[in-house]
Amino acid sequence: MFINTTRKIDFHFLFLICILFCISLIVLHPVLDTLSPELFYKQLVFAFISLFLILLLSRLNLSFLGGGFIPVLGYVFSILLLASLFLFAPLTSGTYSWFNFGVIGFQPVEVAKLALIIVLAKYFENRHIYIKHYRYIILSGLIFVVPFFLTYLQPDLGSAISLLCIWFGMILAAGVSPKHIIILILSGVIVSAIGWQFLAPYQKDRIYTFLDPLSDIQNTGYNINQSKIAIGSGGLFGTGIGDGTQSRLGFLPTHETDFVFAAFAEEWGFVGVLLLFSLFGLFFYRMYKFVENSTNNFIKLFTTGVIIYFMSHFVIHIGTNIGLLPVTGITLPFLSYGGSHIVIEGIMIGMVLGMQKNNNY
Repeated sequence: MFINTTRKIDFHFLFLICILFCISLIVLHPVLDTLSPELFYKQLVFAFISLFLILLLSRLNLSFLGGGFIPVLGYVFSILLLASLFLFAPLTSGTYSWFNFGVIGFQPVEVAKLALIIVLAKYFENRHIYIKHYRYIILSGLIFVVPFFLTYLQPDLGSAISLLCIWFGMILAAGVSPKHIIILILSGVIVSAIGWQFLAPYQKDRIYTFLDPLSDIQNTGYNINQSKIAIGSGGLFGTGIGDGTQSRLGFLPTHETDFVFAAFAEEWGFVGVLLLFSLFGLFFYRMYKFVENSTNNFIKLFTTGVIIYFMSHFVIHIGTNIGLLPVTGITLPFLSYGGSHIVIEGIMIGMVLGMQKNNNY
């Protein structure tokens, strides 16, 4: 049966995700906010769509994904989407990252992240026994490098780094040798030095500001400075829901997306941050248990890739908000405003849940 009507839903896991969505909606609540109320209601719709997809996909038999044709087809489709941005997408905030359909935008790189996870899981499903041979790592790198550079050229450095994390994390999960890890790191340093020459000026300015936060506090360093002020002003218990002056009065730009953690920390304080970290900790622990329980290599590698996706977004987003990493503009899973990443996150989780009943296909 394609649909398994007897499939039990993991309501504890689903309830955890619902709590994270509720926190997002509280942060985006339009009362005393400079944001349009439309963002709150759009986020509510996105959350319902994501939850619906989780419920739907968790009931499906996803064994067809184990075939070689579907992963390759999805990967090629994602590459075509990324390439078409340079032909049809409008210039938005200095990048060609979005297709705009009236009031709704669509970011193809989120599809590319999912497609990369699927195709690498399939690639390493049997090749994990050959991973000690460097040519298999090179071939996986060729799979990764196409969406990476198409994303890098938009330019969308945050998503490009997320793709890099997915690839590197999955080759580690596949069992790459320490010698090859060292070679890859050295190669990465060389490529990064070359890639520096092709960074957009504003991206270089962000890195300069990261190295010297006080060098341009009114321009390139403004966002991160306001983010630190917001987090610091939260204190132990926060300023209270709706009373965050940095975010609600417009001092913290893009507090609905790139700096949603800072907006949350200001209003909920240190106690709220501990709660948020605990919720994500439970989320990652539950996902890790899915990996442990997987007896099929494809499912194990796919679930690992999904964990790396969420972990990279979580670490990079919070790292940039507190000033430990350069600002790259990356979303916080479940909390940041945006339909593309929330829908894809729902699809990823639904697929993981759906695969758990087919561990032996």
